[in-house]
Amino acid sequence: DLHSFPTRRSSDLVHDVSLISNASLGWYNSLMSLPTNYDLYIFDFDGTILDTLPNWLLIYQKVFSEYGLHPSDHQIIDIAFYNHDRINELITVDKEHYLEKVTRIKHELRDQVRCFPGAISKLMELVSDNKKIALCTSSFQRMIDPITHLTGLDKVHFDQIVTGDTLKHQKPNPEGVNRILSTLNIQPSRTLYVGDSYPDLLTAQKDRKST
Repeated sequence: DLHSFPTRRSSDLVHDVSLISNASLGWYNSLMSLPTNYDLYIFDFDGTILDTLPNWLLIYQKVFSEYGLHPSDHQIIDIAFYNHDRINELITVDKEHYLEKVTRIKHELRDQVRCFPGAISKLMELVSDNKKIALCTSSFQRMIDPITHLTGLDKVHFDQIVTGDTLKHQKPNPEGVNRILSTLNIQPSRTLYVGDSYPDLLTAQKDRKST
């Protein structure tokens, strides 16, 4: 029962794909208590498997400081997270140049990234139980490859990994989820999507609207 999970944002059925989002009462407890009656588990990356919020705040603080700006954490989350198109609300800047800075500083700080406690063991448990697991992330492949190595996630066998640079449309567009469902040939009703953010919820909702 999805309602048994203490979530910040949740939806019972998303295009018949169930959704669990990051729990306000403890992400660890929610991750360890995932229901076992699904065939496919699709995970977001940042903030779901990886505890990246502190790192992302530091990354954006460093980026904006290079432009002489010092926005609050609230401003960073509201404007910089999930939608780079809103950056011009803080500063007029070439978007490509800005994204290059983000990528560079993220690379510099990658050694500080850690998985949530118990995340790797939970993923391996799902695999040992013959469940399919997939990653669906807006991050580019060149960004996640070194992180999976540093954190030990490269020891986990994902049945499919969909990254932002392989998609025409980013979250909240459901393209990534639809690709995973199609490739693995698993029905939405047999799938659980696990995410931590509002765009994850919108991804699922838009997928539902497409039916």
